[in-house]
Amino acid sequence: MCAWMLDEFGSQSQRQKYVGKLCSMELLASYCLTEPGAGSDAGNIQTTAVREGHHYSLSGTKVHVVTATLNLFTVF
Repeated sequence: MCAWMLDEFGSQSQRQKYVGKLCSMELLASYCLTEPGAGSDAGNIQTTAVREGHHYSLSGTKVHVVTATLNLFTVF
């Protein structure tokens, strides 16, 4: 899932740096979705991302995500 997100929405440099290594499992990634009051219920997530020129402004709160031995986190 993380490799697909980077390939679809990442910059060219992010794709070159991560996608091949994620697909070969040289790197491991985690998709982090949790918020207070929503847990992992994607339909109840309140965080927003607004494009401002060449970047996004994020607004919201995330829950501390704990995991071991991962190289990359994709946070939504």
